[in-house]
Amino acid sequence: MALGVVAAGLPAAMQATAAPLDGTAAAAGNTIKVVQHNTDQIEARWTRVLGKGDSNDLLLAEEVCQKWVEDARVAHPGWKFSFHRQKRTTTDNALNVCPASADGSTWKGPAAVYTGSGASTTQDKLLDKSDGQRFGMACVTFTHSGRKVHGCATHLQVYHDKDLADRTRQTAAIKRITTPWIQEKGHAVIVGGDFNMTPSRSPMKSMYQPGGTGRFVEAHQLMTGSGARTGDPTIFDKDGKGQRKIDYVFFSSNRTPLGSGGNLAVTPINDAHGILAASAHIR
Repeated sequence: MALGVVAAGLPAAMQATAAPLDGTAAAAGNTIKVVQHNTDQIEARWTRVLGKGDSNDLLLAEEVCQKWVEDARVAHPGWKFSFHRQKRTTTDNALNVCPASADGSTWKGPAAVYTGSGASTTQDKLLDKSDGQRFGMACVTFTHSGRKVHGCATHLQVYHDKDLADRTRQTAAIKRITTPWIQEKGHAVIVGGDFNMTPSRSPMKSMYQPGGTGRFVEAHQLMTGSGARTGDPTIFDKDGKGQRKIDYVFFSSNRTPLGSGGNLAVTPINDAHGILAASAHIR
């Protein structure tokens, strides 16, 4: 079993262990826990993500129908939900159309959920328009252990991008939008999502630090203490065999520098994206 991949049903003693978070009780109090999952527009998977809300601070998901978010707001009135309208689903394929939302539309996109208490706000950020979609980020802003935190979900271009031009623009836009939060305000920023490319691809350099020109340390780097752009598979074939890493949880390096420790575990789902569970210490 690859490091960081958790097979469903294995006892805790058999699961991968990761770098400790500074080894102090104070550090444990500053730990933030994040779940990341591309649902492939399957409502049961969205429900599964929501089911992890009681034990995690931030839930990030992609291919979420707007109607599902509206229903979840009613079911969880104490949580803060952010949704970005990325793609309008159509009746061209009835299996892929979202149920109508309150305004009658059938949008799907990324969603971010803060499950904690206290004041929080939402932001809807547009990255790029291409291939008939509005690529962007759904963000929630909240305070965790005395630090302002922005938590964002995103889903980057997949098809019609052989030269990586679209994803290059999109990761550059993430850097442009988040830099003022990180550099000027000193806030912690978390960006998770389906980036539709492996860590070594050139557009990812706008995310990584170290290993690029970005301002983020990826959860796998925090877990291993290495600056290498790598990691275990996050997408699996029909037999549950890992294929490649395309899903990520990034933490801004100003508040979670390399060496500060962290954890990352991936729960495989056959013929789907795995569920990422990441944690880090917010300094």
